[in-house]
Amino acid sequence: GCEAWPAFTYKLQSGPGLCSGCPLGAYHDSLQVAPNVTWVPTPSRVFSGSNVPNPIVVNAPLRVTFSSNSGNPYQTFLAAYGPSPPAMFSEPGTITSNFGMVWDGPDNYAHDLRSDYIIAPRGASTVTVFIVYADMTPGRDFLLIHRCFTLDCSSSERMAALTGSRTNVVYESNTGVLLIRMWTGDENRAAAAGGFLAYFSGSVSDCASRNTVLVGDQGGLIRLPLETAHEGQRCAWELQRLAAPPLELRFLQFGTQPDAGVVTVEEGSSSSCLTCPSSGAPDGGPCCSAGEYKATMGPEPCLPCPAGTFKSSAGPGECSACPATGYAAAGAASCETCPEHSSA
Repeated sequence: GCEAWPAFTYKLQSGPGLCSGCPLGAYHDSLQVAPNVTWVPTPSRVFSGSNVPNPIVVNAPLRVTFSSNSGNPYQTFLAAYGPSPPAMFSEPGTITSNFGMVWDGPDNYAHDLRSDYIIAPRGASTVTVFIVYADMTPGRDFLLIHRCFTLDCSSSERMAALTGSRTNVVYESNTGVLLIRMWTGDENRAAAAGGFLAYFSGSVSDCASRNTVLVGDQGGLIRLPLETAHEGQRCAWELQRLAAPPLELRFLQFGTQPDAGVVTVEEGSSSSCLTCPSSGAPDGGPCCSAGEYKATMGPEPCLPCPAGTFKSSAGPGECSACPATGYAAAGAASCETCPEHSSA
């Protein structure tokens, strides 16, 4: 079951995850999702047409909004969000991360290879792969894409066999497991080429309604599926990360009706915590004076530190025990030294 968040912490999305602590002298006054985030429009981050926007890297939350006043259904985009840089996997084997990139390494691939990259994000029912590029010797070397029915891909179905040069291709396995297999020819028959690079994710959030979607903190994909756009449509994604920034948003595919289908990216405030006033807690608010503490978040009044403990500063924090040679009355901001020949 779920437990209440500790005082002076916050959590930006529902579902599993850890609470993050507010900095010293700050608090979070309610069980809300990022209650004081202000979204700031930036003219240079309004996109429309067929040009793929440049990557955006920020130390703050982002909100991506799509709106359309056109009935043209042939509008689409796909974007990856997550830590910058994303996790990179180059060794064959099973990958259980929810989001990242996979490639065969920086050099041209070797001859006579059978390298399997099994992508099986933990708990995912669907896995999506975006092939940034596949550079395989035409007719000799192949990048095979399989939908797997078992975790080890001993039972699978081929979805594609890529050879030559291919870019910007999307594949999706509804079994939660997908195999990328490099199959290269004999050294005497084929020249090695560049290999492949791909994004993968076990989390894809579609533009399917007018609601704002608060996506997870580990990274993933957001998209406007082809043939789903319609006149009057509006949907938004709030991209939040609980881990340390920066956050990267990278558009992989982009095509909207010029000036009618618009994607806007706004930057939000980087903190969900509010600043404690220097005077302590006005009107019974959540910030405590020196000698006071709170056991829970919310509007409840502050409590005095028990006798024998103290708290020297206002704001969040716990009461500390006096040393063996000191004592304090209830609500003390400091300890007094015991008289000579006595102890607390």
